[in-house]
Amino acid sequence: MGVISLDDLGLVEYATNNGRDAGNLLTTWRSRQPEVALQHFMHGQGEKLHMPQWVTDTFSQVVDELVEQQTSYLENFPDSPPAAS
Repeated sequence: MGVISLDDLGLVEYATNNGRDAGNLLTTWRSRQPEVALQHFMHGQGEKLHMPQWVTDTFSQVVDELVEQQTSYLENFPDSPPAAS
């Protein structure tokens, strides 16, 4: 049994979405450079590293919710000064 981080799982998801064999990727990583983080191993292999789609979707959803909250606040309290950052 192997344990990988959520970030590593996202990298594996991205790689498999682009046609990579997840089992082969993990086996190669663990046999060649087990002391190296998966991200660094993949980078060294020339892999393009991107965020998995669910991370991008979640980020977009959070931003949309924040914009909606701010818009609602400004509509309900138009004369209040902006909050200090």
